[in-house]
Amino acid sequence: MRWIYILPVLLACSSSETPIPQVPQSSDDLVPVLRPNQDADLPVVLLEEHSQLHVAYEQRPASNGGGELAAVTWISVTMTGGLSWSFPAAALQADTALDAAHLDAEAFGEYLSQGFFTLNVPGAVTSSVFEDQTVLLVAARLGLDGRTEFDGVGLSLAIPSNALPSSGLPVGALPANALPANALPSNAIPANALPSSLLGADHMTVAALPANALPANALPSSWWLRQDEPSADGPILAYLLTCRDQEGTSFRATCSADTDLAAVSTEGLTVSCPIKGVLEGPDCTLAVLVTLRDAYLYATLDGIPLLLLKSGLDLGANRAPAITMAERLRVAPGRTSNIDLSVEDPDEDLLLGSLSGAPSWLRQEHHRLTFTPPAEVAGETASFTARVEDNGNPRRNAELLVTVEVAAEVSGDPPVVPEPSDDGEAPEPIGDTAAPTSPVMAFVAGATGQGLIQAIHLGAKDDHGVSAYCLQESDTTPAPGAACFVAVPETPALDVTADHSFTEYGPKLLWVWYRDLAGNISASASAAIELSAPETDNAWVDLPGGTFFMGAQSSNTGGDGYDPDALPDETPVHSVTLAPFRIQRYEVTAREYADCVTAGFCLYHGSLTDATHTYGDSAKLDHPINQVDWHEAWRYCVWLDATLPTEAQWEYAAKGTTGMPYPWGNTPPSSTNPDRANCAREVCDDQFPYTAPVDAFPGGTTPTGLHGLAGNVWEWTADRYGRYSADDQTDPTGPTTGTHRVVRGGSFTFDNPVYLRTTNRFVQLPDERGPEVGFRCAAPVQ
Repeated sequence: MRWIYILPVLLACSSSETPIPQVPQSSDDLVPVLRPNQDADLPVVLLEEHSQLHVAYEQRPASNGGGELAAVTWISVTMTGGLSWSFPAAALQADTALDAAHLDAEAFGEYLSQGFFTLNVPGAVTSSVFEDQTVLLVAARLGLDGRTEFDGVGLSLAIPSNALPSSGLPVGALPANALPANALPSNAIPANALPSSLLGADHMTVAALPANALPANALPSSWWLRQDEPSADGPILAYLLTCRDQEGTSFRATCSADTDLAAVSTEGLTVSCPIKGVLEGPDCTLAVLVTLRDAYLYATLDGIPLLLLKSGLDLGANRAPAITMAERLRVAPGRTSNIDLSVEDPDEDLLLGSLSGAPSWLRQEHHRLTFTPPAEVAGETASFTARVEDNGNPRRNAELLVTVEVAAEVSGDPPVVPEPSDDGEAPEPIGDTAAPTSPVMAFVAGATGQGLIQAIHLGAKDDHGVSAYCLQESDTTPAPGAACFVAVPETPALDVTADHSFTEYGPKLLWVWYRDLAGNISASASAAIELSAPETDNAWVDLPGGTFFMGAQSSNTGGDGYDPDALPDETPVHSVTLAPFRIQRYEVTAREYADCVTAGFCLYHGSLTDATHTYGDSAKLDHPINQVDWHEAWRYCVWLDATLPTEAQWEYAAKGTTGMPYPWGNTPPSSTNPDRANCAREVCDDQFPYTAPVDAFPGGTTPTGLHGLAGNVWEWTADRYGRYSADDQTDPTGPTTGTHRVVRGGSFTFDNPVYLRTTNRFVQLPDERGPEVGFRCAAPVQ
């Protein structure tokens, strides 16, 4: 490949009318250009022989730090269509080969499809496909084949008005960085993302957020901008910078516009992206998007919410977190044990924690690990990998392989005990003979409770640290057994809420003891409660089970599961056999969920102010509960001695063995049959801007009497998301690993009936709370 050398020619920048010098088409056409002595060391830019790029060196004023202006040399690279990259010439450390291109929507989509980065705007952009909700105003790429060092100024992209779409910017477009700071609710933190310095989700407040730092999936779908913020009106204008270096490391940030948006139609648009640090051979892409604000709030770039990307690239300063928990643990069989996933981060980033390879009896909630090994695994050993990731540039992570020994059932050791370290020294024992004091236990629900699982408040004090508690049911004072104790992170003042499972309803008396690290046991405390079954008007519908074809396909008109509207992840069609089960007739309502909260078993962390929420709204008591995440939905179902339906159970309930594309039959919802489903008004014409009462659409009832399986709100299922297998299956429960959970049924926002079909699949992170997501419960037939 031949290269053209562009010698630095200094141009005055007093006028935008300065002509752009033509790039010579071969090295023979190069004309030496004299440079001022003070600029003799400027680097030389190299272009491909037939490049259509135009490169110029120009001087721009800049502060020298002492209040005076000094001239700084910039390199401008103008592409076809008039777009122009600019960056300080001093950023180039040597003669550098350069490539740049203006990317239209098709080229940008191809760039995405090659895996350079992943952009997801649910309902608008998925990997490389743009739909009506999102417009790519412009995108450009800049590649520099050499070492670059930026001092904070970074890159800028000048976009002339004639390079923007003919429609220009939408009226009232809002820069992403102009969104009101108080739009962030206190519940915007995902369950598995907490700073290591915090003790629990209840302690998290908006003030505790590090500036410009949230991890992947930190933005739940329930985050809608406050309706009373006038600055939140209109679409969102986003400037997204993504760079990769020669080693394939990704960096991502947001940029800002230097142009008054009102003048864009005449003056064009200039976008600046601050960069500080060294990049080895960077390949950068800047995309300017206009999207609806609700789609923008769902959107992610390489897994990080767009709204919360850091401003600019601050390179080389981010340090990896460290996992400080013990590498070897011991737990007791048949009991519940807890320990924290303890982490330190030198940059105080917000951290995202996850586990892989964990046994089925290990659960992660926030930074708390809960072990519930059954008695059958006593004496066995398991292991898992704990991973913690931050959101710096570049993102750093830490992993730790943890070994867990399930003690023999006769062991009297504390349920969770760090084993001796590699040097063979055991933890130093504490010379403590005083037992924990002030033992406290109280049922959150009070003297009467609904459901067999009850939340209890536990508390005790000990100077050397309370380390475990023991719960026992008995009509008389029992004695605590060694295997009864459940470990907790040692603390001088224990104050926690835990669950206790009873086996039957009626009057119950529960006892508690506390133990410290030295093995001293406190005096007992007790509390009484009268248990009854939860009451709900949401009747159960028994389904006989059977065999059906799950999924859909559009390629074989005579084949099983043929549907011309089938989407790729609905294939392959496969045979599934289900045992009889029961499922709730309606989606769980806001009133029913509030009953669980009142009973002290459920919690609500969604919004109480936006226009879409149903919880706590007296006018929406019979609407489906929304803005609850997967864990909260699952907990409600447990309260009813039930679970969320599996994905197969949900699809079988929606279409039966006949394979109907819609719960009621073959005809999609429309304005001519508005009693079928609650979807976007332009399709369903149902007069409900958001959610609707769960029984408002009798025309959408299934032959078995189930309501609302299309539209209104998506419904959580128990399954993780994954591709289907072509094998025949019996009572499948979905993949054993995966980050997302499946939701089914469509919602009130969709204007395409395709998404309301019985086989359509969608995904949500389990910690997301959306205005469009609710649930119903399922259980074995009694």
